[in-house]
Amino acid sequence: MRLGIRMGLLMCFAVVALAGFGGTALASNFTAYVGDFGSGTVTPIATATNTTGTPIPVGSYPGAIAITPDGTTAYVASYRAGTVTPIALATNTVGTPIPVNDPTAIAITPDGTTAYVTSNITNSQGYPQPGTLTPITLATNTPGTPIGVGHDPSAIAITPDGKTAYVVNQDDGTVSPITLAKGVRGNAIPVGGGSPFAIAITPNGTTAYVANFNSATVTPITLATKTAGASIPAGQYPESIAVTPDGTTVYVVDLATATSPGMVTPISTATNTAGTPITVGESPSYIAITPDGQTAYVTSGGNTDEDEVTPITLATDTAGTPIPFPNDSSPAAIAISPAATPVPRPTSTSVSCSPASVLVGKSASCTATITDTGSGIPVTPAGTVNFTTNEDGSFSGSPCTLSGSGASASCQVTYTPTTIGTGSHTITASYAGDSSHTGGSASTVVTVSNSRRTTTTSISCDQTTIVYGQSTSCTATVTDTSPGQAITPTGTVTFEGDVDDTFTGSPCTLSGTGASASCQVTYTTTSPPGTHFISARYKGDRSHAGSMGKLAITVTS
Repeated sequence: MRLGIRMGLLMCFAVVALAGFGGTALASNFTAYVGDFGSGTVTPIATATNTTGTPIPVGSYPGAIAITPDGTTAYVASYRAGTVTPIALATNTVGTPIPVNDPTAIAITPDGTTAYVTSNITNSQGYPQPGTLTPITLATNTPGTPIGVGHDPSAIAITPDGKTAYVVNQDDGTVSPITLAKGVRGNAIPVGGGSPFAIAITPNGTTAYVANFNSATVTPITLATKTAGASIPAGQYPESIAVTPDGTTVYVVDLATATSPGMVTPISTATNTAGTPITVGESPSYIAITPDGQTAYVTSGGNTDEDEVTPITLATDTAGTPIPFPNDSSPAAIAISPAATPVPRPTSTSVSCSPASVLVGKSASCTATITDTGSGIPVTPAGTVNFTTNEDGSFSGSPCTLSGSGASASCQVTYTPTTIGTGSHTITASYAGDSSHTGGSASTVVTVSNSRRTTTTSISCDQTTIVYGQSTSCTATVTDTSPGQAITPTGTVTFEGDVDDTFTGSPCTLSGTGASASCQVTYTTTSPPGTHFISARYKGDRSHAGSMGKLAITVTS
């Protein structure tokens, strides 16, 4: 058994990198969950920004983490606490811990129904005994009957078809295949010659790769025949391993020594040859790869003050800026959720109106254009744009629905000012964003002319011939006669006549819809018989110029 590594533990743990998750389009935000030996917590890391979230308490020495294939729940094996703790990832809240004796590693079946947990068993003198593999039914979070495995089980991986688990027996130098449907252990497979410590299976289910800590090798196992192949030299003390989702490359973490920095070695699965190691700093321990295959994350801590997680860009095999953890926190186990939240791509919004100057009541066509300004292949913006103005006016077609291709999409509305106001109408287009894009807004100005709309005023009376001293009802009608969309006239109309004429209700207040509005008064005259002319004078409003109408009334005796 490997001794004296990281915080004086007599037992260390391996995290299985679950293979076979499909890639996601464009920029995606996965969450990495890092077990912290020092604080007994799990810390989330947003991979889009490489920033840490609030630590989640789970129990002493969280040494292994597995996440359900749907990304809803993480299960954390805490060795000293003797528990497996579920975490609801939507809220990062813990559930009731599940008791499992000295759990060392955990893996979940591809159908998400069962977790399998290895346990290290010792006798009263502390000597290793054959370990166990405990199934946990995830629908109820209840443990089942343990299955016997080899001595000091340190890692587990499950084939993509969910039929077989492979358990690494560190003290025996073997890997045990377990037929999960029957709970039966098969013949142990010898590997590596010294302390096999971690295992990962290719997404196609053909090969398992085992990191051998003491022999500085990685051993491939052909799963169809359950036979080990020629060992591949890999660093000095390989202790963690992961396979890319496309199955082309195995990445092996090599513990730092007094004379060598920590490294991650890529191994081509096509040739089983090691590539150029990637330096990642002191005391690296565990590795996990994002489901899109773009980035690996390597935890480091425990032996030095460099408690951190280092991202590696796999396209170039270059290490990025480490993500710091508090001193003595000892980040170790790591798993990455297969469920990704798209990172909204940035956009720019522009708006223009034509013509830029209009009369009150005439219309301008306003176009909003939304452009994807993110890196990489653009995604055409979708959704709607809402238009507003700081003055009196109306929009036809707002909100409008975007259409386009490539990086840009646009839509149009029609704006009609109903008053002059300040003469400068600010038109604002607001985009709320969609599932792939952030929102934004932009403004432009439409100049509204000081020329008011023209009108005509006409008069009609119930009787145009009346007897001296009698009355009749007269109506004034004011009509908007300017081109373009009509605006209903408002305001008052004043009636005038001869000296002996009276108009009850004058001035009267206009009311109406569309292009015309009207109001009524009662006309009475005591003037001598003959032809009398009455007039209706409209003074106008903010949008309309004034006008006047006349009508002849015949008065008889």
